[in-house]
This record gives sequence, structure tokens and C-alpha cells, in this order.
Amino acid sequence: MSTVYREMRNYQVYQQALFLGILNQSSSMIIQKPIKKAIVTQQLVTVNSLKFSGDDQIAISDLIERRCKEMMKLDLSNGLREKTAIRRYETNKVTEVLHLLSDILNEFGFTFRTSKTTGKNKSAIAETVNVMYFKGRKAYSRQQITQIGMKINQYLYEKCAEGDGNTIIERNDP
Repeated sequence: MSTVYREMRNYQVYQQALFLGILNQSSSMIIQKPIKKAIVTQQLVTVNSLKFSGDDQIAISDLIERRCKEMMKLDLSNGLREKTAIRRYETNKVTEVLHLLSDILNEFGFTFRTSKTTGKNKSAIAETVNVMYFKGRKAYSRQQITQIGMKINQYLYEKCAEGDGNTIIERNDP
């Protein structure tokens, strides 16, 4: 496994964790214990749902699953080999979760300075957040995203490891 891939995937993990940490100030969440443990990279968290006040709930995993299956069907209909379409499907799940979480954060006043992948051979373009702003003011640098995200990810992973299936993270969980 290349060092570039490992660094990129780990940074995606840290982004996701920081996004979830920020969203936890406004929502509870249900996360799922990983099916298999990541060995080469940090462990991504599977988010089943976010629950905001009242009945406002987003079924994250269902939404991402539907979106990525649509993308895979489109890839297959465009003549992509099944093996390649399945690999892209797995990759797309990670990038689509990050895109969805950043869209939700945008609704709370966060904006982002990002860099984008090239999207080779008609693959989906992934955005990497380099700087986060809250209501126009710099909130998190890339280094802070990494440092804080690493701690949050470790905490979420430990919470998942305690249970045997889904774990509820209550709103404002430390």
C-alpha cells in the first residue's frame, strides 16, 4: 500500500471524525461497529444516522448506499467492468459521506477551502478540506483537522468497540 494512499485515507478519517465531532454539538448519532478492522490505515466510522432536534433525522448510511449504488449502475451502463465498478463503489462511499457531512456543516455556517482530485476516467471527483471557516472566520487548519480528528476518531472507535453492533453517541458527548 502506497504511503500517499495511506496518508490520504488517514486524512479522510480525520476529516470525518472532526465533522462528526462538530455535528455532535447539534445532534446525536448512531454509529456502527466496523465489520473488519482497518490495519494499514486509521478506521473509518460508519455513521448510520444523525438525529437533530425533534423529528429531524438523516439516515446517513441509507442515503449514501442509495447514492453510491446509483453511481455504480451508471458506471456499469457506461461499459465499466464490474470489478472496477465495485472498487469505485467502495471508494465513493467514503467520499460521498465526507461530501454529505460537509454539506450539513455548511447549513450550520461552515465553509471550506478545498482541493479536488482529478476524477480520472470519469470517476467521481473527491474534495479534500484544507481549511474550515465558521461564519467567515478561520476555525480549523489542516494540521488542526488532523490533530483533533485523530483524537475524536480514537474516541469513536473505542465507543464502538465497547458494543457489539450499533452505538448511540448522545448529543454533546464529550
